[in-house]
Amino acid sequence: SVNDAIAQMAFSPKNRGNVVRHVIERAVANADFYHGWDRDDLVVQEAFVGKNATYPRIRYHSKGRAGQSHLRYSQLTVHLRKKTAEEAERMAKKWATRDPSIPA
Repeated sequence: SVNDAIAQMAFSPKNRGNVVRHVIERAVANADFYHGWDRDDLVVQEAFVGKNATYPRIRYHSKGRAGQSHLRYSQLTVHLRKKTAEEAERMAKKWATRDPSIPA
């Protein structure tokens, strides 16, 4: 579910985990605002990184020379979908059978 993905990214040791978490939260907010979907009914269908703009930059060399380097940017895309009935039932069973003494 979306809540699990946000929790995983919040505690990820990777540097960009917070950026991915922020993009997922924005996707959830957009789904709620534009489609009226509830946060608990959403699942991350796919998430991928693609190319974005590249900007030329000057790279200085010795003896007064210069070269050109390219500053590359990327774009993170997250697609959400609603849970199916089977997925919702499976998640309900999972939470019903877990040990309540262990925090979620």
